[in-house]
Amino acid sequence: MRSSTSATVTVPGDSTVPSASTAAQQPTVSVSGLRKMFRRRDGETVPAVDSISLDVKSGEFVVLLGPSGCGKSTLLRCIAGLEQPDSGVIKLHGRTSFSSAESVDLPPEKRRLGMMFQTYALWPHMSVFDNVAYPLRARRTPRPEVERRVQHVLDLVGISELRRQYSGQMSGGQQQRVALARALVSNEGLILFDEPLSNVDAKVRELLRREIIKMQQEIGFTAIYVTHDQTEAMEMADRIAVMERGRIAQIGAPREIYERPVSRYVGRFIGTTNELAGRVTQIVDSETVRVATDLGDVFAARGDDGVKVGAEVVMLARPESCRLEPRSDTADDTVNTWDVTVTKSMFLGMHTEHLVRLQGRRSTSSCARIRTEGCGRLETACAFASDAATCER
Repeated sequence: MRSSTSATVTVPGDSTVPSASTAAQQPTVSVSGLRKMFRRRDGETVPAVDSISLDVKSGEFVVLLGPSGCGKSTLLRCIAGLEQPDSGVIKLHGRTSFSSAESVDLPPEKRRLGMMFQTYALWPHMSVFDNVAYPLRARRTPRPEVERRVQHVLDLVGISELRRQYSGQMSGGQQQRVALARALVSNEGLILFDEPLSNVDAKVRELLRREIIKMQQEIGFTAIYVTHDQTEAMEMADRIAVMERGRIAQIGAPREIYERPVSRYVGRFIGTTNELAGRVTQIVDSETVRVATDLGDVFAARGDDGVKVGAEVVMLARPESCRLEPRSDTADDTVNTWDVTVTKSMFLGMHTEHLVRLQGRRSTSSCARIRTEGCGRLETACAFASDAATCER
């Protein structure tokens, strides 16, 4: 068995950094107990980042997802060194970049990372080549090395023919590639993305995010990507961290976040949900509970192991986990099935979404959204059946 030992290498003029064998065992980014407060005009202090801990492995693509004001960009800026946290620890490549206890706060240029901003931050008076070369020249990299590395990343992102042009002469998609090339050219292995695709139209955005994924897989850099776009997060991420009021509400693989949200907030933010409140009346088994609702009894997945009989819960069901069927005389006896009236059908290409009004067994009604494949031509009166529902506190 190969022995594992911890060692350090001292770099002249720099702090101690781990050796290659140690680096392989530790995350590229490690955030522990990070806290950042902001003071409003009225004097109230609010936590933009509230005791967050997060590890990002080498080569991993982690997306920080949430609405405006949830703290995702502030967390990213703290990691980059553009905001000073109030407390906590940030380690990049195994090296302490910030520690409130040790009074360490490295400037951005010493944190060994690249960053791509929402506005791209390109200098209009510089050519594409000079914009991309700027980080290398700031570090006094020899001229032949600058030429070689800049040309390499321009070829990589597919804009080598634009090297002498200025940003004002290029489209938004081309500017995005210049900004990405500048983030890649330092070859630090870690890139932070602050909503880089929010300024381009939908079709270009779809193309560019696929290009980012392709380059990340080919080059293998570690990425932390901030967005409020759920589709973007689901498509790009190895893991998604859903943020709420300065905290990470849930972190996991896209499928886990979508299918097993830990809270109503996460379920609502990731995709569309149908919601139904009720009270747990029976623990059927380790995975299923029976819930009494205004629409009758519902059998639901036990989303929280702590759910007990008598608990007030909200059940969440995705539109695609529901189906519409022709009305039958046995519908009243079928589990999780209700009579509905289709009020509107919206053709969206690959699928059709239907708005329906449910008629409960207790003379109550509710509304729901159902997704079906194809054109979805339906009779007005149907039976609505839910295949899956997640039970949440």
